[in-house]
This record gives sequence, structure tokens and C-alpha cells, in this order.
Amino acid sequence: MRAAVLTGLLLVLVPAPAAAHDAGSTLITVTPGYDDVGLTAQIPLSRIDFAYHTRLAGDPKRTVEESQNWLSALVLDRAALTGPDGRTWPLRVDSVISDRLEGFDTARVELTATPPADARRGAADLRWRVVGDVVYTHRVFIGRHIGASTEMTGLITRKRPVARIPVTATGPAPQGGALLGTPGWLAAMVVAVALGVVGRYSRVRPRRLAATGG
Repeated sequence: MRAAVLTGLLLVLVPAPAAAHDAGSTLITVTPGYDDVGLTAQIPLSRIDFAYHTRLAGDPKRTVEESQNWLSALVLDRAALTGPDGRTWPLRVDSVISDRLEGFDTARVELTATPPADARRGAADLRWRVVGDVVYTHRVFIGRHIGASTEMTGLITRKRPVARIPVTATGPAPQGGALLGTPGWLAAMVVAVALGVVGRYSRVRPRRLAATGG
């Protein structure tokens, strides 16, 4: 029943031609945690190239690796997460790699957002302007990991640049040393409607990088 409701919602949000074939949308999956929240953004290289006059799509593995610092700075400059008390949660880029989502080359950007120690917990507002700050028709679909599945929770467009996302995990807290968040598969039917492709996508949250001096 819930899947049917989500599918119906996305059919309303996504125009028919885009549902048939849309290789230009960004997909962000959210992994709520107990102390922070993980975000994985799959950004089509062709859209990055079109927006910022780069040439990443020609040789993705090499160009994305060489452009990691630039891509990190781009995302941090154009993304923000604001908590329910109005304060911004610091964002950190954990990794930037070349990836493929349903046959299309992407920059896969893993981020961690950490709330202030005394922040009020609750849903947060994600503002995402990567590509969309230049390409006004660009869309960003938001999904949330829940156990072994992912539900689509929001859509960011030029006219609606902010999406409210749940950022706090529910259920018993993990034991010490356990990774926050749980790997999951995107529901194939929902992704097919949202992105115009059929298949599954698994997002494994990376371990937090150890701090280094310098």
C-alpha cells in the first residue's frame, strides 16, 4: 500500500517524458544515524559538464579522481543542512569516486552531517543547488534508508530548492564500534518511476576517515 502511494506521488511529480527516460537527475540517499547523518549523492557527470563546462564524462575514472578537490568544494559550497532549531549542521565530504548508476556515469559523493552537540533533534531541511544553480530544469530525488529498503521522501527543483528529511535513526542504538546506518537496496519500482530506469542500487556508508595532521 505504501509503495503504491509513493508511486502515485512520483507519477504526479515527474512529467511523463521524464519518467520514460531521465538520465539527468541527481539521486541522494539519506542514512539517518544516532550522532550524525550520512548522505550519498549520485550526480550525473553529463549534467556537471553541462552546468560547469567541465569534461568529466569523457574519461570518468581519471577525471573524477583528478577533480576530487574541486567536486568536494562544489558540493560543500552548494549544499546545506539546517536543523529544526535553525542552525546549520556542518557537512564533511568523506569520499568522491567515479561510479555508474543504472548504466550512467556519475560522481558518487559521500557526505556526513554532524549536528551541534546541543542541537534540537528532528527533521532537517536539505538545500541542494549542485547543477540546479545553473541548470534550472535539474531535479534531485531524495530517498531514505529504512532497514533493507529505501523510500523516496522528497524532490528538489529550482522552484522548491529545499526538502525536509528525517535525520535521526529509530530503534535501539547500535553497539560500540558498529557503523551508523544500514546498507539497503532502492525499491526497483520507485526508482523506475523517479529516474526512468529499472534496477537496484546499494549504498554502503563508508567508515569515518581518521583525522590526519597538517
